[in-house]
Amino acid sequence: MGGSRAISVLNLQIWLFQRPRHSFVGELQHTFGRNYSERSEYQSLVARLARNGVQLTPFQTQQLGMYAKYLRKSGVYTPDIVKIFSANNASILNCNFSEFTNKLDQLVVRYGIRSKKLSDILTCDPRWLRRSNDEINKSIDYLIGLKLPSADIDKVLSRNPNILALSAEEISDKLDTFNDLHFTTAEKRQFLLKSPDILNRDHAELRIIHKYVTLKFNLSHEDIVNALIFKYPFPHIFNRFEFLLKRGLFFGRDKRGIYPQLNQPSPVRVVSSTESSFLAEIALSDLHEFEIFKKAVEPEMRKLMKPLLRSDRKDMTRRPHTDEEEPEARSPIWDYIHKKYGNSDI
Repeated sequence: MGGSRAISVLNLQIWLFQRPRHSFVGELQHTFGRNYSERSEYQSLVARLARNGVQLTPFQTQQLGMYAKYLRKSGVYTPDIVKIFSANNASILNCNFSEFTNKLDQLVVRYGIRSKKLSDILTCDPRWLRRSNDEINKSIDYLIGLKLPSADIDKVLSRNPNILALSAEEISDKLDTFNDLHFTTAEKRQFLLKSPDILNRDHAELRIIHKYVTLKFNLSHEDIVNALIFKYPFPHIFNRFEFLLKRGLFFGRDKRGIYPQLNQPSPVRVVSSTESSFLAEIALSDLHEFEIFKKAVEPEMRKLMKPLLRSDRKDMTRRPHTDEEEPEARSPIWDYIHKKYGNSDI
């Protein structure tokens, strides 16, 4: 059977199981155990390889077995190995095996990345494999320079593997926003530990969120960090806080920095609870009233989001509105929100 011949998923599976011991099945049976190839995860792996157009030549089947054996010896559990190949088989198989093992050995030995977190990194995002070891070292060393505990490096990387694809300069540029907003190094560490994907957020939007919650509700940086407010889109934050303010249930902190109402909900509960819990337990309202309210405050939210719209559409030549002007009949703000957040709770 020629390697270039088109093989259906079913025929491919039959062909693979009929191959001799040194074939793909033999490699995986030796790696995973003879009975493992009968499990659904293995069938999913074979089907995924075929759908992705990976040509299973003898060399490639041998490569796949080599990678699987290496990961097994590194302490990655068999189900995680199947997930890795199902998610990123083409990217991994296209890597030089020696370079691949060197990169993983470096993460495990030099930075103490645990095998479970290693599988998370490989499953989520393999783009960092195209970078050199020196570039990867500089990126991780920059995080360590923020006094990020070595024991927590694997947590940060597994939650946001995109960091490995960023240079130290790019990470620094992304964190400049927090410097401009006067967050301390300790607070930046907390952001990276609790929600490292914050580096992927639109930082123009983070500035709008910061200005809104600090000026209108006098929330402290501690409140912002503990509630992970930057993790949520501005419409989500705006609608919830404004709804509670209208109902007299949340006023933020006063000028002395304390909450005037002892029974008002914490910012953590306001932003992190599900919509049903927010309405029933915090806002003491229902979805119908909340939807009517969101439509009523939409013009105010559009006005606050104008800087975000301008920064996101720098190529637009039309003149932006001034604060005194009324928005156009069909302002692009709402289109921007739905394009960016879909049908989320906004």
